[in-house]
Amino acid sequence: VNVEEGTVVKANDVLAILEHADLDAALVAVKATAARAKSELLEQDVAIQRAKRDLERAEKAFAAKSSTPADYDKARFDYEAAVARKVSLEAAIGLAEARVQEAEQLRRSAEEAYINGQLDRLEWSLLTGQSITLSMEYLDALRALGRAAFELNAFNQF
Repeated sequence: VNVEEGTVVKANDVLAILEHADLDAALVAVKATAARAKSELLEQDVAIQRAKRDLERAEKAFAAKSSTPADYDKARFDYEAAVARKVSLEAAIGLAEARVQEAEQLRRSAEEAYINGQLDRLEWSLLTGQSITLSMEYLDALRALGRAAFELNAFNQF
């Protein structure tokens, strides 16, 4: 706070500077995690290509009667699982990006309301905390997504 009670101020004087370094750091982390999730999506494209190639080989081997129905089914299910995983990753990234925007908007709205005198310091702190919580939920969701992608890729290796 740059002024004390009773101080005469002019229009456009800075009365207070809101500190939200923790929120800024959380948003940076969320955006970095989103970038990582997008790279996982690219990796999933590679997994799909590999599974598709394996399926094509399995189809040829099955048609030539040189493989079992179980081998063909495994290749087909692996391919379908990889495609489904990509759809899931895309949906999760879209939701996560929406949560980032929501957190950023909440922070901006809280700051504006505080500056305009519509919120006191406690209310501003609570809204800022909600914004951080949204960012952290996003990070948790992306971590879970990353673990699932890793498990799927490990499964496809065998």
